[in-house]
Amino acid sequence: MLPIYNERRIHRTPVVTYGLIATNVLVWIWEWLVYTNDPRAARHTIFQFAFVPSHLGPWLAHPSFSVLTPYTMLTAMFLHASWLHIIGNMWFLYLFGRGVEDLLGRAQFLAFYLISGLCAGLVYLAFSGDSNIPTLGASGAIAGVMGAYCARFPKDRIRVLRGVLFWVRGRVYWRWYAWVMLLYWFGWELLFQSAGHNDGVAHAAHIGGFLTGLVVAFCWPGRHADTIDAAPEGDGLDSAPLAAAAAAGAAGAPSDGISAPQPSAARCAQCGAAGRLADGLCFDCWGKRA
Repeated sequence: MLPIYNERRIHRTPVVTYGLIATNVLVWIWEWLVYTNDPRAARHTIFQFAFVPSHLGPWLAHPSFSVLTPYTMLTAMFLHASWLHIIGNMWFLYLFGRGVEDLLGRAQFLAFYLISGLCAGLVYLAFSGDSNIPTLGASGAIAGVMGAYCARFPKDRIRVLRGVLFWVRGRVYWRWYAWVMLLYWFGWELLFQSAGHNDGVAHAAHIGGFLTGLVVAFCWPGRHADTIDAAPEGDGLDSAPLAAAAAAGAAGAPSDGISAPQPSAARCAQCGAAGRLADGLCFDCWGKRA
């Protein structure tokens, strides 16, 4: 299952999402350069900045700020193990981070992203506290973003790539509701974790991040997604009947029970412009809000 396109329209530039992607890519390039020059130094770097659950217990018994142990849950969020690892994580962050940032605001989204990553690390620690294996990657934080998206934009359409055997008339993707696609992914994470599947993936961190995103999104004060949802062009809705009804109504002809849409009298509370509103504002004014 590979999501290839998110049909939600974004009303302002997702600066934080793009910044996080750029930061992760730059850190990965640094990792790759260190590894190509000195693999031993690369391994030392991984153990220094990645999160190793078994290291936290001794540090709590004898705290020392000369080591990075308590901070590695944060630094590990910007490390990755391979090109495939970072490409997959950044693609999911791009697909779902923009909408959540658009909803929460830039500063709030950054705080939410970091909180989700830390909570994901704590859940992983609860399940694998004695593990000596370094844990790294942004997937726990991104799982939190996905959980928030599922909670606040459940009816958005996500285009999911079909397998070759399911290509029909040249169409290579399904259009799934966001909640279907994200809960499908979450179900597999639960299955792998409950089965003790040892594939080198921190499924417990994914679960913890996703649940954190769900809870925070439901409790976060502010705008609700339903008031700003806008279906883009090509969303599968057939506008021909409405257009025909409008033309028939203008000519005084019967419209087969379909009434032509009436223009809205609502106006933006800030600039006075007429049009589709979000929280009493037009989309231009709404997008300028912090």
